[in-house]
Amino acid sequence: MNLENKKRYILGIIIAIIAIISLGTYAWLSYRTNDTAMVLTIGDINNVRITMNPYQIDAKMSPNLTYTGQPYTTVEVINNSSSPRNIKLFYTINAIDSELATSNLKYTIEKKAVGASSYTHITPDGNFSGASKGSIITIIDESAPVGTTYYKVYVWLYSGSSAQNNVTGKRFNAELNANIIGASIPETVYTVAADDTYLFQPIANGITQYTSASSAMTNFGHPAALKHKIGNYSGWCIIMNNDTTNCLYGAPSESVCNEVLSQGAPDDGNTYTCSNITVNNVVTESYVVFEVTASMASANSGMTAGTYELRGGDNGASYSTNVSTLTTAFGLSNCTDYTSNFDCFVSGLSADASDDGNVIAGGDDWNCIVDGVGYSDCVE
Repeated sequence: MNLENKKRYILGIIIAIIAIISLGTYAWLSYRTNDTAMVLTIGDINNVRITMNPYQIDAKMSPNLTYTGQPYTTVEVINNSSSPRNIKLFYTINAIDSELATSNLKYTIEKKAVGASSYTHITPDGNFSGASKGSIITIIDESAPVGTTYYKVYVWLYSGSSAQNNVTGKRFNAELNANIIGASIPETVYTVAADDTYLFQPIANGITQYTSASSAMTNFGHPAALKHKIGNYSGWCIIMNNDTTNCLYGAPSESVCNEVLSQGAPDDGNTYTCSNITVNNVVTESYVVFEVTASMASANSGMTAGTYELRGGDNGASYSTNVSTLTTAFGLSNCTDYTSNFDCFVSGLSADASDDGNVIAGGDDWNCIVDGVGYSDCVE
């Protein structure tokens, strides 16, 4: 695995909500590049679902005497299961100027319990003292009863200290996320986004998920999509800054993990190690799904109409199965066996599987791909 592929696994796309200084306070800008990317939803409405809006902070801070009147994130926890579920809310710090890593940068939480008509202040407030890039700050770890619970999460800079000139305008960038313990999740979803999706990580924020291959293909406008199986993964992972909630790269053994790590981690100031961890609600398998239409099969001798899938990201373990699938879909007369990869082509559709785990289906100016280590996207 080369350095560029590793960077793909450790670099996320941050769609910022920017804050500016105005009249001694800071405020959210209304500008946004993608409304859906501001809202992060975890879980399943048929069991437990947590929605955070907005889940990202990218702010230049200005001191205030109180959190009252400041911007906040609304968190909605819907528990439609038959019993309470444990939930955890936590901030991942993407950037924080050192002047802000003190007890003056606070988070305040208000809670509206199931059946309540108003919010109450949860005390004591927390803070980001000692935080740095990559830090994980847990702000809520409790049981969510059956019903709907609401939280308001404020992040604000207290003005009670004497030296304020050195903190005004300093930057804080973080993302709020959640874990649900014991909640069931959808087993299979489909995507067609150009944004990256990775094995052993949650599907990236803002990527639209579909419940069927046909609906994903319809929205893509081409006869292909990505299929992802979602579940829990336990195994050896490359992790960053001892964050055991995020698997950057999954390996079949400790020795393989260390071997990949020894090839060189990005020189970005973070610490990368191998650890045996469990991560929940992540992509465990990825496939390229493609369709051979009836008209395409009729026009090309040997083809068989149907919807097919090629598994990628498994270092070639599914190569023989993928070759068999391609042979059925395209027919041998439309395929070429290059020993290390099997390539099939007709006008308007091509597909390929390699013995290193790369699979792809596409046309003249579009394709969907899963590479050998599990990076996937659809582009046009």
